[in-house]
Amino acid sequence: EETRIRSKYPVVKFGHVNDTQRLAMIYSAADVFVIPSIEDNLPNTVAEAMACGLPVVGFEVGGIPDMVEHGRTGYLVRPRDVNGLIEGIDWVISQGNSFGLAQACREKAEQRYSLKVQAEAYRELYLKRRCMMNTALSNAIETNLQGEELFAEGDIDGALAAFQRAIALDSSLTEAYNNIGVVFWQKEEIEKALQYFSTALQVDPYNRDTVINCGKILACLNSADDARNLYSQYLIEHPEDKEISRLMDAVIEGRR
Repeated sequence: EETRIRSKYPVVKFGHVNDTQRLAMIYSAADVFVIPSIEDNLPNTVAEAMACGLPVVGFEVGGIPDMVEHGRTGYLVRPRDVNGLIEGIDWVISQGNSFGLAQACREKAEQRYSLKVQAEAYRELYLKRRCMMNTALSNAIETNLQGEELFAEGDIDGALAAFQRAIALDSSLTEAYNNIGVVFWQKEEIEKALQYFSTALQVDPYNRDTVINCGKILACLNSADDARNLYSQYLIEHPEDKEISRLMDAVIEGRR
């Protein structure tokens, strides 16, 4: 659906502008920036206009209300309210070259959307996320160690529950997947054991314990070629590992 607005003010079409300085001059020469989007997130054009002290008129959709303060940095109207959009344009124009309106636009752009502010926001988000990940990983490692202690004491079900909690805390903890595989191996649930060993190898293809455990099961299942390939891939990166070299030799010897 296309809505046409008949404007009593002169409208100049500039097309697509790539030059940043020319774009800033165009914004600065205008009296009002109108954004008739009915769906939008956080439009760069609004931030650009405000950075040039240009008031914005638009619908209250998406992220536009977060950027434009009604009556202070522009004018907001209900979505698809064309008459309201015209009223907003008239209101901004009626303010003339209001220094207060332009200053408010510029100040908000500097406070919220400058490169320095955005870079600092990304930095804080990164540090917060890294702290959360480090905390989750530390808790996962501790829970996994508790599971290993329970396993050593013979509490298989308690160990399994601990290993599963460790994965819930950090889904990248290879050791926990490997340990669950060992538990199911001991329970003689071979398919489940292979499933968890496979997941561990997806997270870390060179986890030594998992390579050994998975290789041994494959060899027992008469999947010698799979076991040999697994050992071979590991030895490409770790040719000095004598134990895995012997395991691969045993698999090859068993096929003769």
